Amino acid sequence: MRFLASRAPSAIGLLVVASSALFVAATEARSTEPRIDYLAALNAARPPSAPSERAALLIEEANAAIRALRSAEAQAHPDDSGWIMVFPEDREQHPAGYDRLLAKSEHIVERAREAASRSRLGVQWGFATPAQTVAETPLFEVLAPHLAEIQSLRRLLALDADAALRADEPERACEDLVAIARLARLLHKDDPFGISLIVANAVLARGNLHVRQMLSAEPEFFTPDHLHRLFEAFSYVFHVRADAELLLFQDFAQRVYEPKPDGRITREGYRQIWTLTQGGPPDDEAVVETVMAFFQSPQSLSYSETIARYRSVWNRLDVVMRQPTLSEDDWREFSSSNLARPLDDPLSGFLYIDFTKLIATYYIARMSTDAMLVVLAAHLWRAEHGAFPQTLDRLTPTHLKSVPVDRFTGDPMGYIVEDGRLTVYVAGSDRDDDRGRAPSGDAHQFATVGALKSFESMPDGDWILFPVDEGD
Repeated sequence: MRFLASRAPSAIGLLVVASSALFVAATEARSTEPRIDYLAALNAARPPSAPSERAALLIEEANAAIRALRSAEAQAHPDDSGWIMVFPEDREQHPAGYDRLLAKSEHIVERAREAASRSRLGVQWGFATPAQTVAETPLFEVLAPHLAEIQSLRRLLALDADAALRADEPERACEDLVAIARLARLLHKDDPFGISLIVANAVLARGNLHVRQMLSAEPEFFTPDHLHRLFEAFSYVFHVRADAELLLFQDFAQRVYEPKPDGRITREGYRQIWTLTQGGPPDDEAVVETVMAFFQSPQSLSYSETIARYRSVWNRLDVVMRQPTLSEDDWREFSSSNLARPLDDPLSGFLYIDFTKLIATYYIARMSTDAMLVVLAAHLWRAEHGAFPQTLDRLTPTHLKSVPVDRFTGDPMGYIVEDGRLTVYVAGSDRDDDRGRAPSGDAHQFATVGALKSFESMPDGDWILFPVDEGD
């Protein structure tokens, strides 16, 4: 099943985000028809911008140059092409390819920085298939190649920043890292899809990981001016505007329900649901007849009841996303098993994303960003006073607006200074503060979506957010 035709990671669920005004307009038009052109609404909702303000073309050009360079290198050096994934850690395994990439990609890095400096992303949405009518082409077939392209530029910029660290060029590294943060902001600011918000959070989180790795390896590398610029660039909160996810549901529901507020699912609509969820049309007409009899009965949700139910879920999600942490009951409330009602609400099996994964991904990104801001603020304090502050609250309100929260427990983020060394951490999935003691096993188990959702017994130890090494 293809929710979004994109080269973005397929494991990420789709959450459509647009203004609530679009939903209101679509709902009012529902009772009168004709069918709403959601693609036109998406593109029309963006504020106009001049070509000189848009980053999309520069992003596309930079990625075309990356693809050409990779192709040429793979042909010229077939035995040393493993570096083509473009990750800094590839340097140890493929040093020759790594050095060649850096020598030949300076102009691509400059183009990526230029794209990041633009004020708008400037993407115009289009369908993945050739031009069709709105009635024939659903909104979830929108093409979004720029998601993968921004991820590719993020990797290249990180690669260049890593090289700048080894060459003792802090200004170059700072420019690369600031560009990563700005690319994430552009994506969040100008892209209406929830998958784009998740990608933007991932880009920002990877960027701040590079900052923490550099400060762990070389605490004196950046000047106070660089620290200020990095702090400003990464001080950005990506709120998930979950109520407007209704745009996607509205678009699909108008295709499978009768065209009236109390309409029921049509026979052709049921076939669409089955085809998209099962990978092919139903082959048992007796089953179709039985299911359709139920769908046409009062026990099955009408069109307006279906939209109202989803809207209540999203309104609740919007509230929950703003809480510092969730209880076990909160996580259970948004689990797929509790939300899905396939009998009276046949769209649930097709349209529900994993809300708990969405919340957990957001929380993990927030914790890593909060930790980086703490680390930058503490290093600025040390530059001013000669030593790290002994407690986290000393950084407020002059360097931090407030003390960040451990999303596992709801308590203040862990902060320890011992013998001049700074440690920043959160409790991890065991919800127990071990004073910055790392787990004896795999530390990465604490930095996962599953760990944040889990309330089962987990190995003892904390998730260390600073210091970090290159392998984290």
